[in-house]
Amino acid sequence: MDALEQYIRDHTSPEEELLHELDRETNLRVIQPRMLSGHIQGRLLEMLVRMLRPRRVLEIGTFTGYSALCMAAGLEGEAELHTVEVEDELEELAHTIKRASLCGLGQSAPNPVLSTMKYFRDACRAASPLAAVPI
Repeated sequence: MDALEQYIRDHTSPEEELLHELDRETNLRVIQPRMLSGHIQGRLLEMLVRMLRPRRVLEIGTFTGYSALCMAAGLEGEAELHTVEVEDELEELAHTIKRASLCGLGQSAPNPVLSTMKYFRDACRAASPLAAVPI
């Protein structure tokens, strides 16, 4: 571990128990667990969401839900988080995590990536004519 990585670890708040358990379950039950965002990346995502204060977040490629939980922790008020995962075998684990979490994760969809992106494109255009979501 280099000095920068050690500094980041030393100055990042500890991982929450739910996220730690999700990391463990992912490593036990999923073929490619290294795709999990992880603690440092998760805290960065939470911080970015807190700073940007979006009303709606779309995550494509939810995997087991670690990054979704982190972004949900950064949302405020009536903001929504929508997730899409194309791997059907991950859907059961993601729903288990969603039910166990204390925060509302919004909508989860197992595979309709294009229709979900089109929905967000239309919603973004309605909210702001300058927003651009390519489809």
